[in-house]
Amino acid sequence: MDNIHSGFVFDRRIGTFELMTRTKENRWLGRYALLTAAATLALICLGGLVTSHGAGMAVPDWPNTFGYNLFFFPISKWVGGIFYEHTHRLVASGVGLLTTVLAVWLWFQESRRWLRWLGVFAFFAVVLQGVLGGLRVVLFKAEIGIFHAALAQLFFVLTCSIALFTSRWWSDAPSFKSTRPDDGGLRRLFLFATLLIFAQLILGATMRHEHAGLSVPDFPAAYGRLWPALDAESVAASDRGAGHPAARGARRLAGHLPARPASSAGESVRRVAGVDRRSAFSGRGHDLDRQIGGRCHGARRLRRSVTDDRSDVGHHRIPLSDTGAQARGGSGEIDATGNGAGHRVGRSGVTGQ
Repeated sequence: MDNIHSGFVFDRRIGTFELMTRTKENRWLGRYALLTAAATLALICLGGLVTSHGAGMAVPDWPNTFGYNLFFFPISKWVGGIFYEHTHRLVASGVGLLTTVLAVWLWFQESRRWLRWLGVFAFFAVVLQGVLGGLRVVLFKAEIGIFHAALAQLFFVLTCSIALFTSRWWSDAPSFKSTRPDDGGLRRLFLFATLLIFAQLILGATMRHEHAGLSVPDFPAAYGRLWPALDAESVAASDRGAGHPAARGARRLAGHLPARPASSAGESVRRVAGVDRRSAFSGRGHDLDRQIGGRCHGARRLRRSVTDDRSDVGHHRIPLSDTGAQARGGSGEIDATGNGAGHRVGRSGVTGQ
């Protein structure tokens, strides 16, 4: 009976409760589950930094990093957006390892069958999350980032649930079952609130990954109205920034902010790594310099296109926080000196002509 904790609660205002028992779980398992949940939270925060800095495509290959093994990429080259994206991948690998160990630990040590399967679900969720992150890079599709962000929230809830169910507090807490007939309504209310919050998270992820943060430049109104006009003419006018001075100013400002740090990333890598731009070198270092140089050149061209109303951008929107990623479309045709074929800007990004 040393490993059994029983509890009994009776409250006349609520009703009667059943007497139940619970086994005290391994305290180290609970602490390890808490560590996994904390690491997952740190990973989500780091993923937010990647999106905010427009660094989602700073590393254009996967699972390698500019041809290097993920764990052997030189620290001297962790510059600009590469720092955020590569660090995100390393932390994600750590969370994957923590989750794998947690799933195995639960399977062999946990007596509650449903909790063992919860660990299995967590393992497959983290694998799927890693695959989605890789496909986002390989397929160059921002839409995958929406699913990647939504699954991250679900995985975090899953790890927090495991940490709760394996905690000492949960083991010591008395278990009861309410006999009130109207508790079903309260449960449905909690479920509805949870689904509503998750729907809001999906909307937020869609807005960020579709770069629509400045689509409505005023607040709390939307283009001066409670509900903006959604007809084709009004949408086209909003794309041009017509009808609202703040939209035109935001459009010009967006062309400068994300492109300037991207424009200096190549030179920063050269300085930190001690590489002479004019030197003839070969191997991975040359490939990295050529790719970053092409990206920075494309970013400068994109910035000029965004800030020039007479450019060939026309009425198309330019993503506000993924400038470096869009420039990747032409990086393969531009050498380290920035010379290459002309590029045009369209709704899908920068493409070679």
